Amino acid sequence: MQAAKVDVLICGGIGMGAQMALADAGIKLYAGVQGSADEAARSLTSGTLEYDPDARCDHHGHHHDSNFDHLWISTTLSNSSMASMRRIRIFYFVLNYVFNKRLKNRLFQVLRSASRHICYLINEGYDLKQASTFVGNHFMFSERQRLALMRSVATKEQLEVRKEKEKASISGEEVWIDGFNTIITLEVMLSDSILFLCQDGTIRDLAALRGTYRIIPETEKAIEILLGTLEELGAKNIHILLDEPVSNSGKLKSLTAEIAESYKVPLEIQILKAVDKELWEKEDVITSDSIILDHCKSWFNLMGNCVKKQNVSPLQVWE
Repeated sequence: MQAAKVDVLICGGIGMGAQMALADAGIKLYAGVQGSADEAARSLTSGTLEYDPDARCDHHGHHHDSNFDHLWISTTLSNSSMASMRRIRIFYFVLNYVFNKRLKNRLFQVLRSASRHICYLINEGYDLKQASTFVGNHFMFSERQRLALMRSVATKEQLEVRKEKEKASISGEEVWIDGFNTIITLEVMLSDSILFLCQDGTIRDLAALRGTYRIIPETEKAIEILLGTLEELGAKNIHILLDEPVSNSGKLKSLTAEIAESYKVPLEIQILKAVDKELWEKEDVITSDSIILDHCKSWFNLMGNCVKKQNVSPLQVWE
């Protein structure tokens, strides 16, 4: 953007990492702007642009994971001609990818730096949530950025224990699957939303279950990937456990059973009140839930296998 002599950026909401990168590049930011890009550019050239210097991007939902969208990029605006307007749109489409990549790289650098602080604190005995809050406040992270760090890191002791219990193969084994945990992560993958490669090697997402679940267009494909992968890996008996308190668990069980008819895998689907505690005593558990990983007898990293097969590259926010 500097090479193209871009010196102004007009946008709606924008994350702290993006603001830092813009300041470093010497690009003037006009945030909190609403309406069309053309009208915003005209207002800027006439000195009447209304903007909010404290605007933030805080509307991230399940399928909206980028901190860097709805950007309008402007070159030097000496007049309000239509040529200037066309240049704005050209720079939006041509430079948006490069700009996003730079901002994300900048943000990842900050997140990885923060991860070192969190890891130091939790290895000294501090609670993970308290450490993440303390460090997150220092770096002015959003809730989702803090959650990404919390789900990505663990103490050295936890990592050692999980590594010792990880199985290299489930061929001929009876496997026990944390149903919602696994299927939702596969749904996130199929939705092109963000996945994270965590320190223990698991793949995690930022989805929050909180007692509610609904079947989405990606659910059927997620189940197919799950069952197909288990079949390819030679699992002998498959147990999928679903949480009774979660809404639509019965519908998910019925859909899974229907899809399973096309696969040659012995399958049992159970709806239980306490799936976590049931899995604590099992071997060959499939989950990315940290508490279950710390308690179960052994586990297999199925999601790691799935992302490789689907050519998905999870993000790494730790070092």
